[in-house]
Amino acid sequence: MGIVSNLIALYLVHSKSRKNLTQYKKLLSIFLIADLFYTLLQDLLKPKIIVSGQLFLLFSLGSMNSKALLSIYCGCVSMSFVIISFNFVFRAIAISDKEYCHSNLNWKKLTIIVMIFIFQSLVWGALTHINFTYENSYKIPTRKYFASINYEFPDDPLNELIIFGVNQSKSISTGIIITIVYVETIVGVCVTGIIGSSIFIVKRLSSNTLSSTWRRFHKQLFISLIVQLMIPCFLLYIPCSLFVVMPFFGFASSYTTPPWLLTTVFSLYPIVDPLAIIFLIGDYRIAFVQLIRK
Repeated sequence: MGIVSNLIALYLVHSKSRKNLTQYKKLLSIFLIADLFYTLLQDLLKPKIIVSGQLFLLFSLGSMNSKALLSIYCGCVSMSFVIISFNFVFRAIAISDKEYCHSNLNWKKLTIIVMIFIFQSLVWGALTHINFTYENSYKIPTRKYFASINYEFPDDPLNELIIFGVNQSKSISTGIIITIVYVETIVGVCVTGIIGSSIFIVKRLSSNTLSSTWRRFHKQLFISLIVQLMIPCFLLYIPCSLFVVMPFFGFASSYTTPPWLLTTVFSLYPIVDPLAIIFLIGDYRIAFVQLIRK
């Protein structure tokens, strides 16, 4: 379903965008292609995301049991937030009345933008791969958990599991500190960009000097962006943040998530997210209804 919804959205963006969406549709395409890659990786890995007591666990039930691919999967989750925040900034620039803000997104600029997204994702994935690694102290609780859900314990847990828990000494390794600082920095920059851009957009949309047609069109795009942000916030970022933080601070010593819970929530994201673009942007919604009728 995620592949279908993203491909439909890509078709509508490329074939049904009005002229004044020529630049923005390039960013929408990047967003949808990233979603599509995430979906394909999800189908390949069939990841299981678990919190059991003070243990956070990610493993694969798909055709490939690779910690490296699971780390890339984690990087893709983070990249979606960076892409959305960049869309907010671009939307603020697009409705600015400053002439120097209006520039075309040529192939050189798009390549730089994409490389920034990929670099951020790779750094996030690399930190996950290095620091969320299997240790002997995890052996007993991890085996106990796998036995409780009737799953076979991995033959090579070091190269098949992403795992994190609070050790008995409750000390924090340097790698974990670096990971936390990096995550907080990326999130802080993105949130600042989103909030600052949103305030500017709301002020511009409230201006009496703008035509009702112009205001209605850009308000539609802004609402679509807000929904695009809310969907991964509730299906990816908030659940993941809560369940990583809870075992780290010892808030869930006796709590275990069902094997299907976080996995289902994460798999819903690439299905639902393109629907915000399809149904909240008028041109795409009309074209989609016509496509269904045909």
